[in-house]
Amino acid sequence: MTIANFPTLSKQLNQWQSHLNDYGPRLTANSTHKESINWLKEEIQKLDYAITSDVHYLNFWEATAYSVRSVNQEIPLSSYFPYSGLTSDTGITAPLIFADTNVSQDVRGKIPVFIMDISKVGTATFNSEEIMHPMNILAIAINALAAAKTKGAVGAIFVWENLSPELSGKEILPFQNEFMDIPAVWTNASQIDTLREMADSKTPVTLTLVGNYVENTETESFFVKIPGTNPDNHESLLLTTHTDGPNAIEENGPVALLTILKYLKDSRTTFPQTLIVAFVSGHFQQRQMGTDNAKATGRWLDKFPELWDGQGPHLKAKFALTLEHLGCLHYYDNQTHQFVQTSTPQENYAYLNTDNETSHLLEKMITTFDDIDDITYLDPTQAAYFGEGMPIYKRGIPNLAMITMPEWLFLEPLPFTQPDMQLMRAQIDTAIAILKAISQSA
Repeated sequence: MTIANFPTLSKQLNQWQSHLNDYGPRLTANSTHKESINWLKEEIQKLDYAITSDVHYLNFWEATAYSVRSVNQEIPLSSYFPYSGLTSDTGITAPLIFADTNVSQDVRGKIPVFIMDISKVGTATFNSEEIMHPMNILAIAINALAAAKTKGAVGAIFVWENLSPELSGKEILPFQNEFMDIPAVWTNASQIDTLREMADSKTPVTLTLVGNYVENTETESFFVKIPGTNPDNHESLLLTTHTDGPNAIEENGPVALLTILKYLKDSRTTFPQTLIVAFVSGHFQQRQMGTDNAKATGRWLDKFPELWDGQGPHLKAKFALTLEHLGCLHYYDNQTHQFVQTSTPQENYAYLNTDNETSHLLEKMITTFDDIDDITYLDPTQAAYFGEGMPIYKRGIPNLAMITMPEWLFLEPLPFTQPDMQLMRAQIDTAIAILKAISQSA
């Protein structure tokens, strides 16, 4: 039985996703993120589920305006560098200098320009193949900005090169750094010649990046706990996602979990195990959530060991399912850096960490959905583990994490950053089938 058997639920899914789209960027602890969390809680409470809240704190940064201009002209920008730094309303005025990412030049008192050639620094090996993705520049950009600050730079400009205009517009990257206290912005390759002319002529420019930086700002994770039907069963099933993201895909996992909660109520589906449905915050400020193995979900797991670690009277997690980025179609840059939109699904990575018998059960069952989805199984011991399933795996919990990684994942909302609802429904059906199969397995 699928959610298509419940016409009102299918309609409700569309409405919920549309509502989520309207929020715009829900970056960790910003106003729209907080509003969306309150909305999710209200919808869950309408279904008569109890909520356990977990308020935690981080140092919050946001940009409200940014620009680069000389006396005679303004440089069109793509976006800001999150958690870089802030200026006064009048900005910082200094000459430009083109620099390598090791910052071997003398940048003291200057604004270095870093060219991020996506075809070079944006290419990495993943699952035995070379993939090009804007995310691959995260560490390089963070290290370059940190080095520039150490060497006395007063700001920085990063340039996307060999990336289409569609993908180089308003990327919310990087997102793994804490506040760096040096302002930086992004532009695209069409501005390189103008920037070189300014640097060669020693024309000073004014970099302005205004916004807010507030320490100890609260954000909220929460979960629903549905007791199992067998009082002798001391196991739990975990269903998790994160709530923060810049667009409708990143992250619409909360809409999927909300839909599953309504499905369970409408269909009167129960499990012998206790079901924990977790909505965690902090994905876009991972460094503030704890160690490298923490992320948002790791911080939450460590806060509530009674839900999963099996120590003493604690529940023992039988399995965890993590859902992220549902309904992605394959939109990408081709070899000539032209943006291509297709009607086929984006490759859906399934990180699978269970015993062999359970793995075979899940693979056989998921195959029935593969005519709609495009699923590739990954061994977390052999491939880089992206997403919020990683800390679950690191804590030894049998798990399956479903995550797509489109090149446009970190863009602010654009017309094409919307989920395909038929694909999203199929992926939710898959998730429901997985929970049922695991619950009934030995």
